[in-house]
Amino acid sequence: MKIKKIIDRLAENWLAKVISFALAIVLVQLYKGSLLEKKYFYAPLVIENSGDLVPAVNIPRLVKISVWGDSTVIAPIREEHITAYMDLSLITNPGEYRIPIQAKLKGLASDVTDFEVEVEPSDIKLTLEESLSKRVNVRLNLGGVPAENYEVYERDVDPSTVEIKGPRSAVSQVEEMLTNSIQIDNRKTGFSGYVEVFASNPLVSVAGTSRIAYSVKIREIVSVQTYGRINLYFDNLDAKFEAVSDISAGNLTVRGAKSVIASWVPPANVLRVNCGNITKPGIYSLPVQAVIPGKLSLIDANPKNIQFEVREKSSE
Repeated sequence: MKIKKIIDRLAENWLAKVISFALAIVLVQLYKGSLLEKKYFYAPLVIENSGDLVPAVNIPRLVKISVWGDSTVIAPIREEHITAYMDLSLITNPGEYRIPIQAKLKGLASDVTDFEVEVEPSDIKLTLEESLSKRVNVRLNLGGVPAENYEVYERDVDPSTVEIKGPRSAVSQVEEMLTNSIQIDNRKTGFSGYVEVFASNPLVSVAGTSRIAYSVKIREIVSVQTYGRINLYFDNLDAKFEAVSDISAGNLTVRGAKSVIASWVPPANVLRVNCGNITKPGIYSLPVQAVIPGKLSLIDANPKNIQFEVREKSSE
């Protein structure tokens, strides 16, 4: 009888009791949910690979990581406690693969189990190729132009070659590597320093250090100029004599800084014949000396020698 009474009591307003029970469960879950929290991080995507294949397409540098759990549990967890990685070590044949991205817990996070971790995206489609390495030349990349009338006449890098590596299809197309740009705007003198080798294709990397030494040498632009129809100057000739020759003019070619040549006018005595030893009339053959300023260098001068007659001046 007692059991029957208990059953009858339970049966009374059973629908209301079921609803109340269900609401109680919902309230409990809502309360628990109010204690849960979700945190988001962006972490570098690391490739773990002990095999011979490498990605032949670009992959994201960062992935989104979400941590969900009790707020008190996940509060101490930071970006440095979670790593996102893909493991390519077990793949042995080139081709296309969908590789899962996994989260690795470390430090503080590795000791906590009552939370969930998700990575977005959860996987990536990759093309894998054989790895290739080779040595290529390095060229110094200069930006801008030197000051007016100046030029770069030498550029050096040390080492002059670097070893690069990456997927075969990308590495096989690289003939040389450039450095980051070195600015030379309005410079008049050379300089040196260190610069990074620049990889325009992110799939190709420099093996070892990519930092190299460089030097740039700058000078005034050098030009060559020829001057013609220059009268010969008979130097130290006694005033009572005069020189008579079929050749009365010559020419010379000089080399020097462009700005110096632009402002230089050959003086009257630039092509000299030294007549200091002539004491009497006659026929003489003497060398012609080109005398130019130290800022210029002589390339050629003509005539080299001259035959001429020395006469006494007629008195009038």
